[in-house]
Amino acid sequence: MNSAITYKVTSNGLVDENVYEYDLTMYGVDHIPMSWVTYRKDINRKLIIIGMVGTKPEVRNKGLSKRVLEVLFQGLQQTKWPVCVESYTAAGEIYIRHVIEQLAAKYGVRMISC
Repeated sequence: MNSAITYKVTSNGLVDENVYEYDLTMYGVDHIPMSWVTYRKDINRKLIIIGMVGTKPEVRNKGLSKRVLEVLFQGLQQTKWPVCVESYTAAGEIYIRHVIEQLAAKYGVRMISC
């Protein structure tokens, strides 16, 4: 894995009443997006909602989703807000759920049901 990995948070703006959506994207060489997570901040409920986690097909199975999720959870540790996952696909149940649970425990982030 190249050391030229960068991360960027992009705001998608207001998506519902007092709910803001963001994308945290991992970029590789030549600033090509490789993995990302979409999440929302619900200001009224003081809740973080994880939506979609994705990785480009040609770079799957290299731990990139885990890396981008770890950056997210490092930041969530600061908010003290609980986190929920909107839903999991069949692949998400297999590959992502345990990663999110491990990172929540590692960073002391409280997980709740959406």
